[in-house]
Amino acid sequence: MRERVLFFDLLRCVAAVAVIAIHVLAPYRNELGVIPMDQWLTAVGVNSVTRWAVPVFILITGALMLSDTRPFDGKYYVKRRLGKVLVPFLIWSTFYAYLSGWTAQGFDFETVKEVLSNSPFHATYYHLGFFYYFIPLYFVIPLFQWMARNVDDNVLYTYLAFWMFTSTLFLF
Repeated sequence: MRERVLFFDLLRCVAAVAVIAIHVLAPYRNELGVIPMDQWLTAVGVNSVTRWAVPVFILITGALMLSDTRPFDGKYYVKRRLGKVLVPFLIWSTFYAYLSGWTAQGFDFETVKEVLSNSPFHATYYHLGFFYYFIPLYFVIPLFQWMARNVDDNVLYTYLAFWMFTSTLFLF
């Protein structure tokens, strides 16, 4: 078993509290003019300053997975990593799609079908958005692990620079 990194454990705990704050305070974003201004500003202010938590979870995942020195076993990886993320994603997306079909007028199966058909591209419910970061990450981590172990640093830095450059092209 790998030795635990205390810093990552502490960071995860603090980030988990920040994520709870994000979820608790998110509904207040739409309450401008409905609740007192000081309460709205406090809610959206705290919500804003806790947004660092999700990227930190992604960075911790990348750091821990890239530092894994065990030989890569594809079958184990798919079962362990994607099984932990893909299965819950499918279950919760289906659950929230079903839930979205219920309204005061009753159940609308067409809404459920529409939400499910959009789920590969758009979260069925806002707090499931992190799945859309982690699932692709889990698919590319094996490639990144191989590159980190087998590619010369200069080639790796060139690749990363090219990747960063092409990732920003949509801004222009």
